[in-house]
Amino acid sequence: MFKPTVLALAVAFSASLVVPAAAAAAFDDVSVGAGVSTLGYGVDLNSQFTERFSATVGYNAFTIDGDENTDDVRYQGDLKFNNATVKLNWHPLSGGFHVSAGLVVGDIRAAVTGTPRAGGVYEFNGVQYTAADVGQLRGRVEIKDSVAPYVGVGYRSRGEGLASTPTWA
Repeated sequence: MFKPTVLALAVAFSASLVVPAAAAAAFDDVSVGAGVSTLGYGVDLNSQFTERFSATVGYNAFTIDGDENTDDVRYQGDLKFNNATVKLNWHPLSGGFHVSAGLVVGDIRAAVTGTPRAGGVYEFNGVQYTAADVGQLRGRVEIKDSVAPYVGVGYRSRGEGLASTPTWA
């Protein structure tokens, strides 16, 4: 379910880049945006229905790899977000400011590995263990094709056609 959505967004975005400037008048109510939000870095396609309502489809992604060292343990972790969004936007002042409601469909993946320092001694419930006894602690969480509600606020330039400026939400 997620891959067709991403493919459709990629095709829509690619097509928007190759539309000649002379044809832009046919797309006066359509704009392409790029931005950063709590969902990650993203691109979107927006269609204005009236002065007060528009709809947006978008794709957002974010990846972070991190390492943390303490005196006792070395941690390695990865976090990845991939999300598609569908939003209805209300522009209460008929301008760029909007309030959005919609859905987020996406994948979240997180993994962490904890490795104790060699020669370390660890105590659990009054029993002592060496680093060799403990080994590595590994954790992984995957949430695939989850659907969640979305509520946000943002600003979108009311530029002409495909020459719109970035959005935030």
